Amino acid sequence: MKTANYSLKYICQKPYLLPFGQAAADLKKGIELNETGVFLWNCLRETDNEHKLLSMMCDKYMPENKTEINTLKSDLTRFLNELKAFHIFEREEDVMTLPPNYVTKHISIAGINICFHTEPVIFPEEFKAFETNETQNPDITINITHFIPAYHRAGKVILRSDELILMEDDYFYICAYTGSAQPMEWHMSKDGSRCVIYYKKNNQSPEFQHINAKTESSGFKPESGGFIFHAVRMIFLFTAQKRGLFALHSASVLYGGKAWLFSGHSGAGKSTHTRLWQDMFNTPVINGDLNLIGTDKNELYAAGIPWCGTSGIFTENTYPVGGIIMIKQSSRDSVSKLSGEKAALKIMQRMISPCWTDKMLDLNISASQLITRKIPVFELNCTKNPAAAYIMKEAIDRL
Repeated sequence: MKTANYSLKYICQKPYLLPFGQAAADLKKGIELNETGVFLWNCLRETDNEHKLLSMMCDKYMPENKTEINTLKSDLTRFLNELKAFHIFEREEDVMTLPPNYVTKHISIAGINICFHTEPVIFPEEFKAFETNETQNPDITINITHFIPAYHRAGKVILRSDELILMEDDYFYICAYTGSAQPMEWHMSKDGSRCVIYYKKNNQSPEFQHINAKTESSGFKPESGGFIFHAVRMIFLFTAQKRGLFALHSASVLYGGKAWLFSGHSGAGKSTHTRLWQDMFNTPVINGDLNLIGTDKNELYAAGIPWCGTSGIFTENTYPVGGIIMIKQSSRDSVSKLSGEKAALKIMQRMISPCWTDKMLDLNISASQLITRKIPVFELNCTKNPAAAYIMKEAIDRL
């Protein structure tokens, strides 16, 4: 239950709920309480379950008949509705708004079903390859609207960058984009099952055009719903991590019926190296920038996802993972095999899966250790020459 930014205070011995912090900045009003309101406010710090709240009211006021119980229930409903109107009391189901003239779209990525309620023109083109006719309960429901949120949801800051600020309150993760006008922000329930994305519509000011040019080079494409596509990746990877699916920043090729993932810091040469494989060995590129790794029947696989950086190369198919190659630029070509904590640490550091909390860090570490036990991990010190691809291929063939 969200009770942040309001506090019970007494003015001349009269109780009030008064705003502070973000609520005060949003010019929210105070609420005068009676004795029952004070009691319920204190109860809300223990539970937000209406049945339990009513039970606590009955314990205090000891109603003698059903009529008195119904009166207490009516008082409780009225009190909670007033708090909801001020966004003081809020649960996941209280803020699921739908845009006008929306359509419903279903997609399935790596077995995760997502339902969109959105205007047709804003549905990302990149999702069309994953579109389904799914009608059963989705894993994630995302409402996309260009309406400004009724108030500025705020909470504890988890992380911030030049592009965004990520916060959390009792029930939601809140992502506010600071480096771009689109999308403005999204609110996701803590279990990841539902989310609202708010964006500014038809913003083509000179400033926004400058942002377009800046962000497009990093794979953040504002046109044709590209900004929504970028935002959904973060939401999707949150649920994927809970399902045991972890994203590795890497380019991949299909060789010997398996996916081989080439990872490294930006500029290390993974794109160059995969092009060498494509040109020299006729190996298809599976994904040009990001691979989602999962486990099935004790074997690792790479699931097809639409996010692929600026490469534009992805697949909907799933392949067994042969191994991971960590690339480093060098003046000479050499290959060595990594194992143990060195391999696990390098993999964990290249993961794009959420690391917002200590628990999420543990999940990423566990996944990286599992990966090192299941498949070979190499370190490739390489030049940009064809010899680098040959030496790596020879090491794989020797397996």
